[in-house]
Amino acid sequence: SDTIDGSSMVSRVQKVYGVDASDDIVKLISIIRQMLDSLVNYDFGRMFSVPVVGAPGYEKIVKTPMDLGTVMEKLDSGTYRTAGSSLEDVVVRALNDVELVWQNCFLYNC
Repeated sequence: SDTIDGSSMVSRVQKVYGVDASDDIVKLISIIRQMLDSLVNYDFGRMFSVPVVGAPGYEKIVKTPMDLGTVMEKLDSGTYRTAGSSLEDVVVRALNDVELVWQNCFLYNC
């Protein structure tokens, strides 16, 4: 389906974070995760789904590499949630990393 409502990811998010599906933040994390799936499966998305390797001078220009595949792995593994952090923190960290993907793209290519 083309609808991104998070429903296909809710059980995964519940399992990883151990929370109730009725929680709005679980729905939000599920939507973010489904959105990332859609992005990497879109026409140009595959190039953003893995770390950049072999691009001349990339390491000198981009100091904090990030890719959408890594964001998805961090969401799926619970890595964004550290001791004492909230699910809201998970959302902020994941969205910051997605923004970093685009910032790095512009930094390197512009």
